[in-house]
Amino acid sequence: MVTAMNAPQHELVPNGVPGQPDDPYPVPNPDGFDGDFQAAPDLERIAKALISANEVTFHHLQNMTLVYLWKAKGGQKSGKGTLGKCQKPSGLLRYFSEADFVIWLAADHWTNYGATRWQIEACLFHEMKHVGIEVDEKTGAETPALIPHDFEAFADEVTHYGTYLYDLKEAKKAFEQLPLWDDAHEAGGRS
Repeated sequence: MVTAMNAPQHELVPNGVPGQPDDPYPVPNPDGFDGDFQAAPDLERIAKALISANEVTFHHLQNMTLVYLWKAKGGQKSGKGTLGKCQKPSGLLRYFSEADFVIWLAADHWTNYGATRWQIEACLFHEMKHVGIEVDEKTGAETPALIPHDFEAFADEVTHYGTYLYDLKEAKKAFEQLPLWDDAHEAGGRS
């Protein structure tokens, strides 16, 4: 494990779920679910606090309907546990849910990782970043849209070729602004 002498001080978003960043998060027991999903008022509270604290980043979410859920089993993608997902319902699901987006976090994986409050907040922030707006060039009409990740790469690819793409150059700038990180805060999933 790499531990930095000046590791970043974590602060939870104000008005989210109370506690210290490194406290264990009370993830619901996946074996206690009645079905695949359960309502997550705790995640909704954190999301509302994130929207309030990050008005520039999340201003477009204020007029949308988002549903937050815990999912009993997150499944796998490319051999890694899916920690969470942002989905845009359509058709019949959109009609009955009346939601613009559904965001869920995987109770099984987060239980196995021993999630901290900081990690759950960070994962929820990540999933919320997938919610965006598309503007029709002809009409100017705005519609909710799923936003892809800013970059996708393999560590070996970057080691060998460097930041050869625009999105990797932007990622490099972001990483250079971070102090050394204590990797005890990391979880190995995908969304």
